[in-house]
Amino acid sequence: MKSTEKVKITGFAGEFEFSPIPLSKALKLNRKIERMTFNALKALESLKEPLIDFFLSSGDGDVSDEELVGMAKGANIERLMEVGEQVFSTMNDDEFLQFVKDVLQATKYISNEFGAIEVCDPSHFDRIFAGNVAGIYPVLFKAMKYNNFTPFAIAGIGNAMKKIGFSSVPAESQNPSENS
Repeated sequence: MKSTEKVKITGFAGEFEFSPIPLSKALKLNRKIERMTFNALKALESLKEPLIDFFLSSGDGDVSDEELVGMAKGANIERLMEVGEQVFSTMNDDEFLQFVKDVLQATKYISNEFGAIEVCDPSHFDRIFAGNVAGIYPVLFKAMKYNNFTPFAIAGIGNAMKKIGFSSVPAESQNPSENS
């Protein structure tokens, strides 16, 4: 069985501990993510080839930062907004919240303030993410990568996320004085 992984994520005083999601639940979640990812890629005609190159490069430098900026500058913003709306509207609000909770079901948050708490307990969920709504996304991405969901395993999304400012490091590599 895969061991747990503790990770410090930018914007949080504590660290997150990821454990494997049960396989039957992970398979269902993986299919949702695959559908959203491939629908987005299919819809992005003008960016399809460079994006596929980027994802298949594992973010290891086959696509330079300048090329990424060029892709963004050359993009049809209206079309990107349509694609975003199409991808994000595949789930209504309640389905999306359930999706987030399902992905984070095997995740704990460990801090001096709270101790070790289950992220998806309704009272804990609000305490951890209140005031940091955007902070849930790097945690969500890390949980999906940890569980080897297809698009994240294929894309090496960790390296790509670093290019846009997302940071996570194994908790044991943190300086002990930084965790207090």
